[in-house]
Amino acid sequence: MLSPRSSYNDETKRDIPSFIEPRPPVILNPYMRPRPQKGTNLFDLLEDSETEEPELVQVYLRLKPCKIPSNLYEVRSDRSLITSLDTTTAGHGRRTQHNVSKMYTFSHIFGPDSNQKEIFEHVVKDNLKKLPDGNSFTLLTYGASGSGKTFTLMGTVTAPGLVPRSLEYVFKVVDAAQQPLYKPDERGADKLSYAMQEYELKWVKQLRQISAPVRDKYRRMSAQLGGDLTCSNVDLTNRRSHYVWVSFIEIYNEGIYDLLAPGDRRNAPKLAIREDTSGNVYVKGATQAFVRTGEEAYDVMVAGKHNLQVAATGIHAQSSRSHCIFTITMLTETVLICEAVINQWVQLELDFTLGAAFESQHL
Repeated sequence: MLSPRSSYNDETKRDIPSFIEPRPPVILNPYMRPRPQKGTNLFDLLEDSETEEPELVQVYLRLKPCKIPSNLYEVRSDRSLITSLDTTTAGHGRRTQHNVSKMYTFSHIFGPDSNQKEIFEHVVKDNLKKLPDGNSFTLLTYGASGSGKTFTLMGTVTAPGLVPRSLEYVFKVVDAAQQPLYKPDERGADKLSYAMQEYELKWVKQLRQISAPVRDKYRRMSAQLGGDLTCSNVDLTNRRSHYVWVSFIEIYNEGIYDLLAPGDRRNAPKLAIREDTSGNVYVKGATQAFVRTGEEAYDVMVAGKHNLQVAATGIHAQSSRSHCIFTITMLTETVLICEAVINQWVQLELDFTLGAAFESQHL
């Protein structure tokens, strides 16, 4: 450690000069630290200081393929990227050109050549494995219009996106119940009567009629995924049944709307956000549909997308930007001393922005 009265020669022996330490505030201090003559590349120091600390939120970057290589950024590693932007400032009658560089660090960077399977395996799959153990998972996409959000989430028949892959995988790793015996509510779970079970099954059947014209697309994607999805290292011991419910809401202009609610959505009331006794936040009154397969879940989402289009008006046009959340809620029934107990309530949330790009594609 340097003493407060270190000499000038001692200070000039520093291997790496830095501008991070400020000069002493007293100008006449004879022992003040001199300004270094050589600058330091702080980007290199930042890379050296990176540690593998656990991340509370994982942020991934996917680079969209471009026909013309860009000189606005440089990928330094599979985690760091530097942007370079020329800016012009004006002052005192003169204009000055500056080059501004910034470094960004991500959990992982996927290059332009990355494919849908690679992203699913790296980002989503391990989180889906934890669903039967009571671990919830939320996936959000963020980017400018035309950046590839819809392709990454939905994909095509030949390159299925994260949504169809997630739906197929969820119903491969869980033993989905065929009857809606339990339904999630703000208290945890509600046991349904036989009449209510029949009502829920008829309601889903009615919803699926909307998506019947495009159902073949999901079946072709499912066939495409047949050899891609593997479910190794998933522990389902002592599990009896999983009751899977889905909901689909839209956030537009600070209002929350139910995309699965029956009736005319153009006059639909706004939903409210509430908090249950355990501190979990939920949307009160959002319609939940019971599903037994990935195809049924996909059909329900298509029906919600159809309702989104029907509600489009001059104020809320199809080209408007809206934030939509498709939520899969799973109730797990475990056998304890020959008694069925609902002891887990987990959620998989797929949050994404729907705009002109989404509307122009046929699900």
